[in-house]
Amino acid sequence: MYENVCRECGKTFAAKRKHGKYCCEECRAEGNRRKVREASRVYHARQKLPKAGRLDSGKMGLAEINQKARDEGMTYGPYVAKHGL
Repeated sequence: MYENVCRECGKTFAAKRKHGKYCCEECRAEGNRRKVREASRVYHARQKLPKAGRLDSGKMGLAEINQKARDEGMTYGPYVAKHGL
């Protein structure tokens, strides 16, 4: 058994695993809800940011995008990820 501190309520509890995070089912559920809310907040905040450096892929064909990637010494996948296509 391990002595851990609950990440939600701060109570010390005996855990079966070394990395136990929550003391009870209620704290686990609330911790998961909090994580989902935070992830949603971050996602929506990022959606409001301007798309800096983004290329307009609607006007470029696959071959043109691939050629631009090669010109930068990259392959297609990393190039598209870098430029947000």
